[in-house]
Amino acid sequence: MGCHFMPFARAFVERYRDLLYNFHVMKKDNFVYKNRYQILLALLLLMLCVIPLLLLPATKAHDNLFHLQRIDAIREEIIMGNWFGKIYTSTLDGNGYASPLFYGDILLYIPAVMVAFFGVSLLNAMKAFMIMIVVLSAISMYVCTKKITGSDRAAFVGAVLFSLGSYMSSDILQRCALGEAQAFIFLPIVFYGFWQIMYGDKGKWYWLPAGLAQMIFCHTLSSVMTVLVLALLLLFCFGQIKKEPKRLLYFVVSAIVFLVLTADFIFPMLEQMGSATFLSTDGFATMKWGSLSERSLPFWGVFSDFNFATAACKKQWIPNGLGLAPVLLLVVWFIYRKEIKDKLLVKCFILSGVFLFIATNLFPWGALQNVAGLVQFPWRFLMFPTFFIALAAAFIFRHDKKEKYFKGFMIAVVALSLCSFIINGVANYHRHFTNGKTETEILQLSENNIGAGEYLPTTDEFERDSKYNDNYQAALIENADKVFSDGELVTKLLRKDGKVIVTFSNNQKEDTYLDVPLVMYKGYSAVMEDGTELECDYGMLNRIRVELPDVESGVVTFEYTGTKVQKMSRVINMFGTYGLMAYVIFDESKRKKQ
Repeated sequence: MGCHFMPFARAFVERYRDLLYNFHVMKKDNFVYKNRYQILLALLLLMLCVIPLLLLPATKAHDNLFHLQRIDAIREEIIMGNWFGKIYTSTLDGNGYASPLFYGDILLYIPAVMVAFFGVSLLNAMKAFMIMIVVLSAISMYVCTKKITGSDRAAFVGAVLFSLGSYMSSDILQRCALGEAQAFIFLPIVFYGFWQIMYGDKGKWYWLPAGLAQMIFCHTLSSVMTVLVLALLLLFCFGQIKKEPKRLLYFVVSAIVFLVLTADFIFPMLEQMGSATFLSTDGFATMKWGSLSERSLPFWGVFSDFNFATAACKKQWIPNGLGLAPVLLLVVWFIYRKEIKDKLLVKCFILSGVFLFIATNLFPWGALQNVAGLVQFPWRFLMFPTFFIALAAAFIFRHDKKEKYFKGFMIAVVALSLCSFIINGVANYHRHFTNGKTETEILQLSENNIGAGEYLPTTDEFERDSKYNDNYQAALIENADKVFSDGELVTKLLRKDGKVIVTFSNNQKEDTYLDVPLVMYKGYSAVMEDGTELECDYGMLNRIRVELPDVESGVVTFEYTGTKVQKMSRVINMFGTYGLMAYVIFDESKRKKQ
């Protein structure tokens, strides 16, 4: 029988040999083959992020209600025509809250517009925004890593470890920390700009200030932490600066351009912080959820995927560690260290170790409580080892080794990172945010939710305990329709398009004040119907107080019109942005000609 089979087999091979050879030659020109890493990344994002968030209810995350309130507040401002304002005028039942002055919200206009103009429900808009954050983070990391390494494979590995790892899963599914998660989009751009100045094409310096500027418009704290990390990196790369001192000049230029690009946010925020003390600056918010020592990551949990279930972390919630992917990555580097000699790879590992150490309880956070209390949670620094580990993986697997074990290691590192994302996701998806509630009930829960009220002015009218901010907010809401005075005034209150209009009569005193239900922030104006401007000051509960002129009756309109610093900063910001865009266009066209 074997004799009869051999001629048949030989004929089959000869017939299809040319076809198989042609397929092997042509596959490199095949669209799917050429773009296999991009397609695989898209499929992973679809299966692990897009479909689950689209089909399943939002998870019961820590900050869900807070960010729902922010999106809804922006929607209200859009409807009133107050685009990109500094105050959420509808928050706290109309008392107003200056969150945009301290906490950038530029990208939150995307879900707010979806709700305001396209009829998307608030919950679905927020879920779509969460999907957008993860997808854009993956794209950002992929593109920047591809430009640094020149390898699609390396870019794929880096993007997976960065955007589909443990910490991103914690930020999106466990914490719903939309501000910090947005920072993931711009972090690769910032460090790509740093890399270009330090090791690449210095003419591409503008990526550094542009990425950092966008980050601060999304999450202030992440951008401050990133600036500190960049300062540390400059010291870390002192040898390179010493070789080419001119590179330092590009960092100085980047710093100046960054200040120009962010003038509309930084200077108004500093002005406001100088006008009063707030719950974010007087020490309350720094201890609201425990000390830095209590909220640091246990050292034993650095590479654990199960920290949330441990007894040691029940008192103060602690996120998972980075999982086992970094451990395997170190093993791979150790095995192939003689063949993969890359100084940048070693630096990435060292930096990952430094920031992992900073995030843990081994770091002396207790001694830094008064200095670094605004960090609140030391494990926020996990964002940086997440990035540097992902970049280290890209440096390792950009090498085109044909050895099957090398490819197997790459698959294993990617798989472990995906496991970390999935483990955290599965642990949270059973905690449905809806929990049987209708969307109307959820919106009622999110209404007036401003977290710890970090941007309320400090008041001594309540006991400084853990309920301080709750009592403060409750008192503001309880008196949201009340006007107080030291006279026997008859008053009428009207709210219209973010303005508060108070009509008064029966003013029988020379020095009578009006205490209106608006939280006082620098930039409010109070104008009589005859054009007389009244000075706004702090009254009870830090509401706006004005002294009335010697008139029996009148109408006072209260509106947030901003300050001179805000207006000048916006002009500087606008010209700086358009100027940088023009420079980039001119520079790119010049390069193409050359």
